[in-house]
Amino acid sequence: MWQKSRDYGSAVKAADPTAKVLGFSEWGWPNYFCSAADHVENGCSASSPDRANHGGTALVEWFLQKLRAYQQTHGTRLLDYLDLHYYAQGGDSTDVTRSRWDPNYTDPSWIGEKIRLIPRMKQWVAQDYPGTKISLSEYNLSVGGAMTNALIQADVLGIFAREGLDLATRWPMGNDGNLIADACRIYRNYDGNGSKFGDTWVRSASGNQAKLAVYGARRSGDGAYTILVINKTSNALESPLNLSGISPKGQAQVWRWTGGAIQHASNRTVPAAGFTAIYPARSLTLYVIPA
Repeated sequence: MWQKSRDYGSAVKAADPTAKVLGFSEWGWPNYFCSAADHVENGCSASSPDRANHGGTALVEWFLQKLRAYQQTHGTRLLDYLDLHYYAQGGDSTDVTRSRWDPNYTDPSWIGEKIRLIPRMKQWVAQDYPGTKISLSEYNLSVGGAMTNALIQADVLGIFAREGLDLATRWPMGNDGNLIADACRIYRNYDGNGSKFGDTWVRSASGNQAKLAVYGARRSGDGAYTILVINKTSNALESPLNLSGISPKGQAQVWRWTGGAIQHASNRTVPAAGFTAIYPARSLTLYVIPA
């Protein structure tokens, strides 16, 4: 693996120094820690033969350390993104997104560990090859029906922004019709005219992430604040939305998805301190606040 990574990375950078290289794009959780030589179907630990031959170091860490050493010796960075793959292995609810970030969440699948994938990737990079970005070039967290999967998709995109993932590509789209696409559109084209969720993250948090998730960002083009509220439950929920440091300059647009097309709901006045609203069951509500 190292020889091919070194040779291909060197060839790409020689041909185009501006090209971005991702690696090593493995196949799933056990391969983060052990190579195929360890026959991970029989388990993986620091004492697995191939891993033990490399000091017991997890495969991802060993890979990053080799690339860091190469750059220190040759002066060339061969890897721009640490790239992993992740597919949900179990669970049947929107809680599955917690495996991306939550240090207290034990994955309910055969993995049975606290995955906290994005913080784990950032920790590996900080320890073993600082300056490397992080990527999930294959991911899919769909575990339930089409509506649940759409809520999961919208939630995980917000988590990616909040946690600082640099690149992600979903695979495959699945059989959920337009619902997964709508979960992406609420961020990238909510009005059908190319209007987007903000590009600069602003601090946003929910008092109960399992029921209502909240993600906010500011658009650099017009300065508007965009705030997405996701009701993951099967009941309508009333909740305050507290704002701080925002000076609204007019009514907020309200865009809503409840399983059909994204709809422009009635605009609303936004006091500087925030407001209380009702969020329909299993819905996405986007506020666009001029500022």
